[in-house]
Amino acid sequence: MDILRSDSPESNLLKRCTGPCQRELPVTAEFFYRTKSGFVARCKMCINAQSSIYYAEHQERIREKQGQYNAENRKRQAGIVDCVCKICGQGFKRRQYAVTHGHDKICSPKCAGLASAIARGFNPLDPVDKVERKQAYDEEYYRQHKDKKLAQRKRDHYRSRYGLSVADIEGMFSAQHGTCAICSKDLAIRKYVVDHHAETGKVRGLLCFNCNNLLGMCHDDITILQTAIQYLIEGVI
Repeated sequence: MDILRSDSPESNLLKRCTGPCQRELPVTAEFFYRTKSGFVARCKMCINAQSSIYYAEHQERIREKQGQYNAENRKRQAGIVDCVCKICGQGFKRRQYAVTHGHDKICSPKCAGLASAIARGFNPLDPVDKVERKQAYDEEYYRQHKDKKLAQRKRDHYRSRYGLSVADIEGMFSAQHGTCAICSKDLAIRKYVVDHHAETGKVRGLLCFNCNNLLGMCHDDITILQTAIQYLIEGVI
């Protein structure tokens, strides 16, 4: 802010305002605000007009700041708190816990962690932001640990469904020479299933999907399978 000293020789002369009005006015307290250093360069009318415009544009923010200041001031005067946390808005005594995060006062380690997260662009208090970041983290974690998760899921499935370990399944695979127990197709190049008796739960062997579906469609009924064989033989003849 430009200053015109009151004790200068020009103090008894006219002064052109540097504001929008550009008027020549006497350098007196009637037309110019006075500070410790002297009279300011813009007249009172220009300063008041600019202040009115600024207040109209930022009215809500100014009132909010004034309300916060009045609330904090009342608490300080009552002796309840001497500082207010910038994260949670709770009052606290500085001797309890206070760290400086930039220019903000923090009341607790929890708020300090929130302030650090907000500084990195992550707002834990925003539920939408929290869900999106959780989904992104889960997708990245699954991508990095996909093989491990699938192996663990398969191991748990064998144990809970058939009471077998992965070593037992690998032993059956070696005993069948890596082929289906019915059609003798290679199981190494396709997925296989553990075939078991539907009633007793006894594991019978490893089958390909087609052979396992065949037994399932026939309900493990030998009569149906024999009839199907006879039907095929007669159809060929």
